Amino acid sequence: MEQIIFDELIELLKKTEPSKDVPVSAIIVDENKKIVAKGWNTRNKEQNISCHAEINAINSAIKKMKTLKLNKCKIVITMEPCEMCYGAIKQAHIKKIDYILTNQKYGFSSAYSINDILLSFKQCSTKIQQKIYQQILDNFFQKLR
Repeated sequence: MEQIIFDELIELLKKTEPSKDVPVSAIIVDENKKIVAKGWNTRNKEQNISCHAEINAINSAIKKMKTLKLNKCKIVITMEPCEMCYGAIKQAHIKKIDYILTNQKYGFSSAYSINDILLSFKQCSTKIQQKIYQQILDNFFQKLR
């Protein structure tokens, strides 16, 4: 994962702190590697179950690009998307998903067979990037306890 995108994802996580939302962020990048839209988890803040980082980023990109088809974009996420977000990514025609950490509990790849996966989907981070994000998640969940 490009360091500039990783740094931006980590910076966006700060926006989840005031509302105690799980720190997840997403960035949509166009074919020229330009950031089109950003999103972060706002479920608690908005009291809306669908306000995941991926969906917030997709909605922002749709509004900015004035199209429902984001087929020339990829989405980069701090965590593997859940089934709901995977569905939204497919509906937006995004063809590539890159993420930092797998999501053992809610990640979509555990719910689908490999034949169901229609997108380029890969964990694309370095071990250092994974460790940094894992520490942020661990700190968040420790504070909740």
